[in-house]
Amino acid sequence: MTELLRLGHREDVSKEIRICEVPLQDFDKDETSYQAFLEIHRSWAVAGVTRWFSLLRADGDWPIFVLAAKEEGRPNGPWLGSIVGVWSSRPIDRFDDLLEMRSGLMGAARPKGGAWHLIAATVSPKAQGMDLGRRLVGAALDWIKQLSSDARAFTLSPADGLPGLVEQIQVFWEGSAAGASMSAMEPGFVSMVPYVIHSVCRGDGMPALPILRLHLGAGASLDRVLFHSRADEIRGGGVNFRFAYSLDASVRLARKEHYLRWCEARAQAIRDGDAHRIGNKDGLWWVVGFQDPMIWRELASLRSYDSLEGLRIV
Repeated sequence: MTELLRLGHREDVSKEIRICEVPLQDFDKDETSYQAFLEIHRSWAVAGVTRWFSLLRADGDWPIFVLAAKEEGRPNGPWLGSIVGVWSSRPIDRFDDLLEMRSGLMGAARPKGGAWHLIAATVSPKAQGMDLGRRLVGAALDWIKQLSSDARAFTLSPADGLPGLVEQIQVFWEGSAAGASMSAMEPGFVSMVPYVIHSVCRGDGMPALPILRLHLGAGASLDRVLFHSRADEIRGGGVNFRFAYSLDASVRLARKEHYLRWCEARAQAIRDGDAHRIGNKDGLWWVVGFQDPMIWRELASLRSYDSLEGLRIV
Protein backbone atom coordinates (compact mmCIF):
# COMPACT_ATOMS: atom_id res chain seq x y z
CA MET A 1 0.00 0.00 0.00
CA THR A 2 1.04 3.61 -0.37
CA GLU A 3 -0.67 6.81 0.72
CA LEU A 4 0.55 10.37 0.19
CA LEU A 5 -0.40 12.91 2.85
CA ARG A 6 0.25 16.59 3.47
CA LEU A 7 0.43 17.08 7.20
CA GLY A 8 1.01 20.12 9.36
CA HIS A 9 -0.89 23.04 10.80
CA ARG A 10 1.04 25.71 8.88
CA GLU A 11 2.39 25.72 5.36
CA ASP A 12 5.93 26.45 6.54
CA VAL A 13 6.03 23.31 8.70
CA SER A 14 3.89 21.02 6.57
CA LYS A 15 5.39 17.95 4.91
CA GLU A 16 4.39 15.58 2.18
CA ILE A 17 4.56 12.18 3.82
CA ARG A 18 4.13 8.80 2.17
CA ILE A 19 2.90 5.84 4.21
CA CYS A 20 3.86 2.51 2.69
CA GLU A 21 4.40 -1.11 3.65
CA VAL A 22 7.96 -2.19 4.33
CA PRO A 23 8.38 -5.90 3.51
CA LEU A 24 10.21 -7.76 6.25
CA GLN A 25 12.55 -9.12 3.59
CA ASP A 26 13.89 -5.56 3.28
CA PHE A 27 15.22 -5.81 6.84
CA ASP A 28 17.37 -8.74 5.77
CA LYS A 29 18.44 -7.32 2.40
CA ASP A 30 18.77 -3.63 3.23
CA GLU A 31 20.55 -2.57 6.40
CA THR A 32 19.25 0.97 5.87
CA SER A 33 15.63 -0.12 6.41
CA TYR A 34 16.36 -1.96 9.64
CA GLN A 35 18.50 0.88 11.00
CA ALA A 36 15.68 3.32 10.21
CA PHE A 37 13.29 1.05 12.10
CA LEU A 38 15.63 0.88 15.11
CA GLU A 39 16.14 4.63 15.12
CA ILE A 40 12.45 5.54 15.26
CA HIS A 41 11.92 2.96 18.02
CA ARG A 42 14.87 4.20 20.06
CA SER A 43 12.58 5.27 22.91
CA TRP A 44 11.32 1.68 23.18
CA ALA A 45 14.91 0.44 23.40
CA VAL A 46 15.84 3.03 26.02
CA ALA A 47 12.88 1.85 28.12
CA GLY A 48 13.98 -1.78 27.71
CA VAL A 49 10.89 -2.68 25.68
CA THR A 50 12.50 -4.54 22.80
CA ARG A 51 11.39 -8.17 23.08
CA TRP A 52 8.72 -7.63 20.43
CA PHE A 53 11.43 -6.76 17.89
CA SER A 54 11.96 -10.52 17.60
CA LEU A 55 8.62 -10.75 15.73
CA LEU A 56 10.09 -8.89 12.77
CA ARG A 57 11.49 -11.87 10.90
CA ALA A 58 10.84 -12.58 7.25
CA ASP A 59 11.01 -16.32 7.99
CA GLY A 60 8.58 -16.11 10.92
CA ASP A 61 5.45 -18.24 11.14
CA TRP A 62 3.16 -15.38 12.07
CA PRO A 63 1.39 -12.87 9.81
CA ILE A 64 2.75 -9.37 10.40
CA PHE A 65 3.05 -6.09 8.53
CA VAL A 66 5.09 -2.93 9.05
CA LEU A 67 4.03 0.47 7.71
CA ALA A 68 6.48 3.35 7.57
CA ALA A 69 5.88 7.07 7.11
CA LYS A 70 8.63 8.74 5.08
CA GLU A 71 9.06 12.23 3.75
CA GLU A 72 8.17 12.27 0.07
CA GLY A 73 11.24 12.22 -2.14
CA ARG A 74 13.43 10.64 0.54
CA PRO A 75 12.81 6.89 0.23
CA ASN A 76 16.05 6.10 2.07
CA GLY A 77 15.69 8.87 4.60
CA PRO A 78 14.72 8.52 8.27
CA TRP A 79 11.26 7.27 9.12
CA LEU A 80 8.89 9.87 10.53
CA GLY A 81 6.47 7.27 11.85
CA SER A 82 5.76 3.56 11.97
CA ILE A 83 3.04 1.13 12.96
CA VAL A 84 3.14 -2.66 13.22
CA GLY A 85 0.26 -5.12 12.90
CA VAL A 86 0.31 -8.74 14.08
CA TRP A 87 -2.42 -11.28 13.38
CA SER A 88 -3.92 -13.88 15.72
CA SER A 89 -6.89 -16.19 15.38
CA ARG A 90 -8.57 -14.42 18.31
CA PRO A 91 -8.15 -11.20 20.32
CA ILE A 92 -5.10 -11.36 22.56
CA ASP A 93 -5.25 -10.63 26.28
CA ARG A 94 -1.55 -10.95 27.10
CA PHE A 95 0.98 -9.18 24.93
CA ASP A 96 3.53 -11.76 26.06
CA ASP A 97 1.47 -14.46 24.31
CA LEU A 98 2.69 -13.02 21.02
CA LEU A 99 6.26 -13.75 22.06
CA GLU A 100 5.49 -17.09 23.67
CA MET A 101 3.40 -18.36 20.74
CA ARG A 102 0.31 -19.11 22.85
CA SER A 103 -2.28 -17.12 20.97
CA GLY A 104 -3.19 -19.29 17.99
CA LEU A 105 -0.87 -17.63 15.50
CA MET A 106 -0.79 -19.43 12.18
CA GLY A 107 1.51 -19.44 9.19
CA ALA A 108 -0.78 -17.97 6.53
CA ALA A 109 0.94 -14.91 5.07
CA ARG A 110 -2.32 -12.97 4.62
CA PRO A 111 -5.06 -14.75 6.62
CA LYS A 112 -8.78 -14.08 6.39
CA GLY A 113 -10.83 -13.17 9.44
CA GLY A 114 -9.23 -13.38 12.87
CA ALA A 115 -7.91 -10.39 14.76
CA TRP A 116 -5.19 -7.95 13.80
CA HIS A 117 -3.41 -6.17 16.65
CA LEU A 118 -1.64 -2.84 16.18
CA ILE A 119 1.24 -2.94 18.62
CA ALA A 120 3.51 0.03 17.98
CA ALA A 121 2.22 3.36 16.68
CA THR A 122 5.38 5.47 16.90
CA VAL A 123 6.01 9.01 15.67
CA SER A 124 9.37 10.74 15.41
CA PRO A 125 9.85 13.89 17.51
CA LYS A 126 10.36 15.71 14.18
CA ALA A 127 6.76 14.90 13.22
CA GLN A 128 5.04 15.64 16.53
CA GLY A 129 1.98 17.86 16.35
CA MET A 130 1.13 16.82 12.78
CA ASP A 131 -1.55 14.25 13.66
CA LEU A 132 0.63 11.57 12.10
CA GLY A 133 -0.14 8.99 14.81
CA ARG A 134 -3.84 8.93 13.93
CA ARG A 135 -3.08 8.91 10.22
CA LEU A 136 -0.84 5.87 10.72
CA VAL A 137 -3.65 4.12 12.56
CA GLY A 138 -6.08 4.97 9.76
CA ALA A 139 -3.65 3.71 7.11
CA ALA A 140 -3.16 0.46 9.04
CA LEU A 141 -6.92 -0.07 9.31
CA ASP A 142 -7.35 0.53 5.59
CA TRP A 143 -4.57 -1.98 4.97
CA ILE A 144 -6.25 -4.57 7.19
CA LYS A 145 -9.55 -4.04 5.37
CA GLN A 146 -7.80 -4.73 2.07
CA LEU A 147 -6.38 -7.94 3.50
CA SER A 148 -9.69 -9.15 4.91
CA SER A 149 -12.91 -7.24 5.46
CA ASP A 150 -13.95 -10.03 7.86
CA ALA A 151 -11.08 -9.35 10.27
CA ARG A 152 -11.36 -7.46 13.51
CA ALA A 153 -8.89 -4.78 14.53
CA PHE A 154 -7.50 -4.05 17.98
CA THR A 155 -4.47 -2.45 19.56
CA LEU A 156 -2.28 -3.68 22.38
CA SER A 157 -1.21 -0.33 23.77
CA PRO A 158 1.02 0.09 26.83
CA ALA A 159 -0.61 2.29 29.46
CA ASP A 160 2.36 4.66 29.67
CA GLY A 161 2.11 6.96 32.67
CA LEU A 162 -0.63 4.98 34.41
CA PRO A 163 1.28 4.14 37.64
CA GLY A 164 2.33 7.76 38.18
CA LEU A 165 -1.18 9.04 37.51
CA VAL A 166 -2.70 6.50 39.91
CA GLU A 167 -0.25 7.64 42.60
CA GLN A 168 -1.16 11.27 41.97
CA ILE A 169 -4.87 10.51 42.28
CA GLN A 170 -4.32 8.58 45.50
CA VAL A 171 -2.56 11.61 46.98
CA PHE A 172 -5.50 13.74 45.88
CA TRP A 173 -7.99 11.38 47.53
CA GLU A 174 -6.07 11.30 50.78
CA GLY A 175 -5.22 14.98 50.97
CA SER A 176 -8.14 16.99 49.62
CA ALA A 177 -11.51 17.79 51.09
CA ALA A 178 -13.13 16.33 48.00
CA GLY A 179 -11.14 13.16 48.40
CA ALA A 180 -11.93 12.73 52.08
CA SER A 181 -15.41 11.40 51.40
CA MET A 182 -13.99 8.88 48.93
CA SER A 183 -11.39 7.34 51.21
CA ALA A 184 -13.79 4.58 52.29
CA MET A 185 -13.45 3.10 48.82
CA GLU A 186 -9.92 1.96 49.73
CA PRO A 187 -8.41 2.73 46.35
CA GLY A 188 -5.82 0.34 44.95
CA PHE A 189 -4.10 0.29 41.62
CA VAL A 190 -6.72 -1.86 39.86
CA SER A 191 -9.72 -0.13 41.37
CA MET A 192 -8.39 3.28 40.31
CA VAL A 193 -8.47 2.52 36.59
CA PRO A 194 -12.15 3.42 35.94
CA TYR A 195 -11.52 6.82 37.53
CA VAL A 196 -8.41 7.40 35.43
CA ILE A 197 -10.51 6.78 32.32
CA HIS A 198 -13.75 8.55 33.21
CA SER A 199 -13.09 11.03 36.01
CA VAL A 200 -9.58 12.42 35.47
CA CYS A 201 -9.00 14.83 32.60
CA ARG A 202 -7.17 17.90 31.43
CA GLY A 203 -8.78 21.32 31.42
CA ASP A 204 -10.04 20.74 27.89
CA GLY A 205 -11.88 17.60 29.05
CA MET A 206 -9.56 15.23 27.26
CA PRO A 207 -8.07 12.20 29.04
CA ALA A 208 -4.92 12.62 31.07
CA LEU A 209 -3.13 9.69 29.40
CA PRO A 210 -1.81 10.35 25.87
CA ILE A 211 -2.60 6.81 24.71
CA LEU A 212 -6.29 7.37 25.50
CA ARG A 213 -6.28 10.65 23.58
CA LEU A 214 -4.62 9.02 20.56
CA HIS A 215 -6.94 6.07 20.09
CA LEU A 216 -10.24 7.47 21.35
CA GLY A 217 -9.56 10.51 19.19
CA ALA A 218 -9.06 8.23 16.19
CA GLY A 219 -12.48 6.62 16.62
CA ALA A 220 -11.68 3.59 18.79
CA SER A 221 -13.45 2.40 21.88
CA LEU A 222 -11.58 0.97 24.85
CA ASP A 223 -12.31 -2.75 24.70
CA ARG A 224 -10.36 -4.13 27.68
CA VAL A 225 -7.94 -3.06 30.36
CA LEU A 226 -5.45 -5.93 30.51
CA PHE A 227 -3.52 -6.20 33.75
CA HIS A 228 -0.28 -8.23 33.91
CA SER A 229 -0.30 -8.24 30.11
CA ARG A 230 3.38 -7.62 29.45
CA ALA A 231 6.39 -8.28 31.61
CA ASP A 232 8.70 -5.72 29.96
CA GLU A 233 6.54 -2.61 30.20
CA ILE A 234 7.50 -0.76 33.36
CA ARG A 235 6.19 2.70 32.50
CA GLY A 236 2.67 1.29 32.19
CA GLY A 237 2.85 -1.04 35.19
CA GLY A 238 2.51 -4.09 32.94
CA VAL A 239 -0.93 -2.89 31.81
CA ASN A 240 -2.12 -2.83 28.21
CA PHE A 241 -5.16 -1.02 26.91
CA ARG A 242 -6.84 -3.03 24.17
CA PHE A 243 -8.69 -0.63 21.91
CA ALA A 244 -11.19 -1.89 19.33
CA TYR A 245 -11.50 -0.31 15.90
CA SER A 246 -14.15 -0.71 13.23
CA LEU A 247 -12.87 -1.18 9.69
CA ASP A 248 -15.74 1.06 8.58
CA ALA A 249 -14.45 4.64 8.42
CA SER A 250 -17.95 6.06 8.97
CA VAL A 251 -18.25 4.15 12.26
CA ARG A 252 -14.86 5.45 13.38
CA LEU A 253 -15.93 9.00 12.55
CA ALA A 254 -19.14 8.64 14.57
CA ARG A 255 -17.18 7.33 17.55
CA LYS A 256 -14.67 10.15 17.25
CA GLU A 257 -17.47 12.72 17.25
CA HIS A 258 -19.04 11.05 20.31
CA TYR A 259 -15.67 11.17 22.07
CA LEU A 260 -15.22 14.87 21.30
CA ARG A 261 -18.71 15.66 22.66
CA TRP A 262 -17.84 13.66 25.80
CA CYS A 263 -14.64 15.67 26.24
CA GLU A 264 -16.46 18.96 25.72
CA ALA A 265 -19.08 18.00 28.33
CA ARG A 266 -16.30 17.36 30.85
CA ALA A 267 -14.65 20.69 29.93
CA GLN A 268 -17.97 22.45 30.48
CA ALA A 269 -18.26 20.84 33.92
CA ILE A 270 -14.85 22.30 34.76
CA ARG A 271 -15.88 25.76 33.53
CA ASP A 272 -19.09 25.52 35.57
CA GLY A 273 -17.13 24.74 38.73
CA ASP A 274 -18.40 21.14 38.95
CA ALA A 275 -14.91 19.66 39.19
CA HIS A 276 -11.95 19.51 41.55
CA ARG A 277 -8.36 20.33 40.64
CA ILE A 278 -5.87 17.50 41.19
CA GLY A 279 -2.62 18.96 42.45
CA ASN A 280 -1.37 22.41 41.57
CA LYS A 281 0.92 22.01 38.57
CA ASP A 282 -0.29 19.51 36.00
CA GLY A 283 -3.65 21.01 35.06
CA LEU A 284 -5.59 17.83 35.87
CA TRP A 285 -9.18 17.78 37.05
CA TRP A 286 -11.55 15.36 38.72
CA VAL A 287 -15.07 15.28 37.25
CA VAL A 288 -17.90 12.88 38.02
CA GLY A 289 -20.90 11.54 36.15
CA PHE A 290 -19.24 10.85 32.80
CA GLN A 291 -18.94 7.05 32.78
CA ASP A 292 -19.83 6.01 29.26
CA PRO A 293 -19.88 2.43 27.86
CA MET A 294 -19.33 3.84 24.37
CA ILE A 295 -15.95 5.07 25.56
CA TRP A 296 -15.06 1.96 27.55
CA ARG A 297 -16.95 -1.14 26.41
CA GLU A 298 -16.10 -3.19 29.47
CA LEU A 299 -17.85 -0.70 31.72
CA ALA A 300 -21.20 -1.98 30.50
CA SER A 301 -20.45 -5.40 32.02
CA LEU A 302 -19.41 -4.12 35.44
CA ARG A 303 -21.96 -4.45 38.21
CA SER A 304 -21.30 -0.91 39.42
CA TYR A 305 -18.95 1.93 38.66
CA ASP A 306 -17.42 1.74 42.13
CA SER A 307 -16.71 -1.97 41.89
CA LEU A 308 -14.46 -3.88 39.56
CA GLU A 309 -16.18 -7.16 40.33
CA GLY A 310 -16.60 -8.81 36.99
CA LEU A 311 -13.63 -7.05 35.41
CA ARG A 312 -11.46 -9.60 33.73
CA ILE A 313 -7.91 -9.50 35.07
CA VAL A 314 -5.47 -11.71 33.19
